[in-house]
Amino acid sequence: APEPPPERLFVQVGAFAERDNAMRLVDRLRASGFPNTFVVSERDGSRLLHRVRVGPLDDAAEFDRLDGRLRRLGVDGSRLIVDP
Repeated sequence: APEPPPERLFVQVGAFAERDNAMRLVDRLRASGFPNTFVVSERDGSRLLHRVRVGPLDDAAEFDRLDGRLRRLGVDGSRLIVDP
């Protein structure tokens, strides 16, 4: 059987109903040294959510390091996202 694709890890730092709010956070994080920040827009039931993510990450330890940096910037509530 073919081998499944490797899992990719990301930090999710926010989810917004308004794309402009998501883009403001992306701009702020990129200006603060997180160049690999982007938006994923997905349907969540009847609404469209714009999720701000950083990554991909090398491993879970990198999540811990990034989470600390994000907290120092005032960005709390980061979540580790596993995307196959």
